[in-house]
Amino acid sequence: MSEAPNLVDLLSREQPIALESLRARYPSEAQIFSSERLLGDAEPGRVPQFNATQRSAMLDLISTAVSRCAADFDALADSIRETMKKVARIRYVGSLIASISGGLAGILAIALSNALIQAITAFLAMLGGIAAATAEQFERAPSGIRIASAEEYSKIIEMRANLEIMLTKLQRDKILPLDDQDVRNMLAELDKYAACLIRLKMA
Repeated sequence: MSEAPNLVDLLSREQPIALESLRARYPSEAQIFSSERLLGDAEPGRVPQFNATQRSAMLDLISTAVSRCAADFDALADSIRETMKKVARIRYVGSLIASISGGLAGILAIALSNALIQAITAFLAMLGGIAAATAEQFERAPSGIRIASAEEYSKIIEMRANLEIMLTKLQRDKILPLDDQDVRNMLAELDKYAACLIRLKMA
């Protein structure tokens, strides 16, 4: 079973040619490039070390995945940032309308009847409510996830920064070789990122 089924699943959707190239390059390591999931807990005991071919296959998978995930996170961050700007503008307009309606009621009280003042302030309150509802609608994906929220955006930025750290480690591997546990940890982290990308793309 694969150690990173979500990651392999993401690559099979978005970079099938690259994934097939890896499978062809390492025909004896089909398990690494499988999206099958292991049910239940893994058997306890000492974790086996990678042989040279397995290590090379893992690092090539990680390298391909880092590039794919970085591109996806960049695109998502750009899209979410633009949506966040729209939401911020709409909420700002709503706040202005709420502030104006309070002050306007006092000014209009000098010259207009109470009924007319109530009608005008009610109309402004309605506009403020529409602005708030519109902002909420823009912020959420069809699934209900607040995809354009500051919390979701900060998670994406953090994961994108971690990808740069992984890339640096990969580039230094020939000088400062990663041990097997480092490779496994990177693969496990990338699998989480792939699961997050799949969730956001399906939202």
